[in-house]
Amino acid sequence: MVGYLYILVYSTGAIPYFIRFGRLKPLKYLASYYIAMVAVTLILAAIVIAMAIPIMWSRFNYNGVHISVGSLLPTSAVDALGFVGVIALNAAFMSALMFLVFLLALRLPKHITRIAFIPMYLFFIFYFLYVYGSIPKAAIPLVPLVGLLGLMVSTYTGYNGVPTELAINSNSHGYFIAPSTVPAWQVVAGTLTWIIVLTALSVLIISNIKYEPPELIRGEA
Repeated sequence: MVGYLYILVYSTGAIPYFIRFGRLKPLKYLASYYIAMVAVTLILAAIVIAMAIPIMWSRFNYNGVHISVGSLLPTSAVDALGFVGVIALNAAFMSALMFLVFLLALRLPKHITRIAFIPMYLFFIFYFLYVYGSIPKAAIPLVPLVGLLGLMVSTYTGYNGVPTELAINSNSHGYFIAPSTVPAWQVVAGTLTWIIVLTALSVLIISNIKYEPPELIRGEA
């Protein structure tokens, strides 16, 4: 995430010129950016999953747990399509979040390194709370960093609803205690709302970027 922000800063420096002198609109630019990021994420996810499943299968069998490769795949084609959709939704949300962070970094260039770490800190904090701690049930749909992770797990495994915690709990008799769940549509609706809000803020900031003539910029340098 940190290195990606630097790449984004250096590769989009000419955007204000295209907006002022061309036909590029902030919303159109963001839409193309989201589509590109979603496409790249889906390709990388397919490569990682194709590598991870054989490795997991071989390690299970090596340790004496003899299972078939099919048991590591989604339970149905519907769940597989749902899992792909969640990956795409997650990519769109992270793209919207990272782009807004990028715009903040442009506003505060002296603090770009500190700002670049914000998404990574947020991800690890919420991931730790979700896996090892507890998050209020009402907060799951409001925090996409948590809700989307749970939605990935539920769609891949065919679990009904988004679990409120990923830790495996059991009672005194050793029986598994199923965690409470949140409806998947609430997580999807919450994530889409966040994407709309983040995109609106980015469009507002991009629209207020002032054009500076190159001669003036070279003179200040």
